[in-house]
Amino acid sequence: MRIKLENRFTNRPLRAAGRLSRRGFTLMEILVVMAIIVVLAGLGSVAFMNELERSKEKAAAINSTTIKTAVMSYKTNTGDWPGSLQELVPSYLEKAETLIDPWGQQFQFQVMEDENNRTCYVWTTTKAGKPLGNAPK
Repeated sequence: MRIKLENRFTNRPLRAAGRLSRRGFTLMEILVVMAIIVVLAGLGSVAFMNELERSKEKAAAINSTTIKTAVMSYKTNTGDWPGSLQELVPSYLEKAETLIDPWGQQFQFQVMEDENNRTCYVWTTTKAGKPLGNAPK
């Protein structure tokens, strides 16, 4: 004769002795999943910050080329180099914000003269000190 034992709270049969029914996750499983999520988020944020810095460098290089083109147009139209980059706004550059690099510094401008000709340089530097644009050598 078998005796049927039931849990009086759930009306379910009791399991064999020593075995508990599992209904959720253990604390260790939750901690492991959380650790994996933290590691993945850390790797993703590092990659995002690197890509953000690269996009700032690309934007600065493009703005440097735009400013140099405006300086050359000024030279062609007036026959003289501009005294400062501010003289390019609004005739040659639409916005004065173009003169500010993505790190909040103004682009640097220099006219160099050698025995053959005069040329201009427009550049900026990154936070790490790397020159971007057409920097003099």
